[in-house]
Amino acid sequence: MSGLIGCLAALSALCAQGQEVRLDGLQIVHALAGRSALMVNDRGAPLTSGAAERFYRDGRYTDNGDRVRRKGSYHVSNDQICVTRSGEDARMCRYLYKTGPDYYFKDVTGSSSLTRLNITDLE
Repeated sequence: MSGLIGCLAALSALCAQGQEVRLDGLQIVHALAGRSALMVNDRGAPLTSGAAERFYRDGRYTDNGDRVRRKGSYHVSNDQICVTRSGEDARMCRYLYKTGPDYYFKDVTGSSSLTRLNITDLE
């Protein structure tokens, strides 16, 4: 257990310095623990816009896009968050990164473009 605490302390120190850190599966699960859900919205979009992805502690997933509301499920696999939307066969997997106070996703396909996101704790 002390190894985990040391690892999380090291992660916090790196993030405080503004370095990009990719969270592993255990750190993602830790980020989800103790919350009813994480709400993720495009940076700059108002939280009240309703266009956001929500990752619920029980494994449910919703995406309130600009046009269509999608539901599905997600799971943490190794160091990725993988989403399966209802009615779709393909899974979408992304890495979760943290730099300073900011969290963001990076596409697993290796896309160099980053989608910066706000993550808000939903009580």
